[in-house]
Amino acid sequence: MKRVLFWIYLMIKKQISNPFIVCLLIAIPLATLIAKNIPAMNKTDKLRVGICLTDNDETVKNTTEKLVNGNYPVEFYYCPSREDLVNDIMNKKAECGYVFGSNLQKRLLDGEIEGLMECVINESNYVSSMTNEIVFATLFKESADDILEKFIRTESTFSKATERSLEIARYRYEKYLEGDETFHLDFKVIDTNNDGSATRQIDQRAGKFPLKAVLTILVFVSGLFGVAWFIEDENKGTYATLSKGYKILGKPVYAFIGAILFWFSSTLALIISGENIGIKEVLIGIFYVVLVTIYAWILGLIFRKLNLFIGVSLVLLIACFIFCHVFMNISLYLPSAKYIRAILLPNYFI
Repeated sequence: MKRVLFWIYLMIKKQISNPFIVCLLIAIPLATLIAKNIPAMNKTDKLRVGICLTDNDETVKNTTEKLVNGNYPVEFYYCPSREDLVNDIMNKKAECGYVFGSNLQKRLLDGEIEGLMECVINESNYVSSMTNEIVFATLFKESADDILEKFIRTESTFSKATERSLEIARYRYEKYLEGDETFHLDFKVIDTNNDGSATRQIDQRAGKFPLKAVLTILVFVSGLFGVAWFIEDENKGTYATLSKGYKILGKPVYAFIGAILFWFSSTLALIISGENIGIKEVLIGIFYVVLVTIYAWILGLIFRKLNLFIGVSLVLLIACFIFCHVFMNISLYLPSAKYIRAILLPNYFI
């Protein structure tokens, strides 16, 4: 047992004696500390959404005023023309925008829903999926009373007590028209628990660099390249005199050492960035390191040649950034991405 522990100690010493590894381990928390203390890198401006009017419809004017002056996760602003709105979106000055059609209130009352407004987007529909709810809810608050009145006045069911029906209906609607329920949004992600009931709140820090996700992938890759390092040493004949048992143990030990070292460095970086790291997070982190070790070990058993293993590792690295929820949700455009994401270990910890 002492011999095994001494051997593991020598492998740890071998890895941390590599100047590149040491510099990288130090650079991760150091870069986080520098970024945290640079105001420009901590700026989290709201995403901008343009609003364009085609006429002086009173409902549209009131809706636009409430959107522009409201307190929302995005910043609405007035845009003088559709051309200006398109230019702002193309030049990255706005994420998306809305063009309200002419005679909107009259068309609403007449039941003409088609072409009431146009949503202009460039690439991502993530922001528009959120702002659609805000815009429609605000428009609803402005137009619901008139639509309700027309419905009651034209429906034969209320013909014998039209005014009384209007009074009762407006009273019932009061709490919705003047409350938050018609436009307030709580974005939640449903956890896939057995009972399907648990939810967790999304961390809404728009514009913030996804540090945790990137570091999670880094720990994963460090485990993979730990195995690659062992294969390289084995090809050089470094462990030619060792028994078969030590050689079998070498791959997972190399993977574990690489993953645990970068997990320590990443955890320090997260603490510096302001993340709340408690006992639960530490246990999850250690569990993740163990899974990374097993994952890398199995991959090393499948792909035994160094060039092939490194190639597969690089493909997995690129796949993690593309298919995991790091910078964007690609499944919005490619639903089949969920099948690729399922084989990527970091996906379950990001």
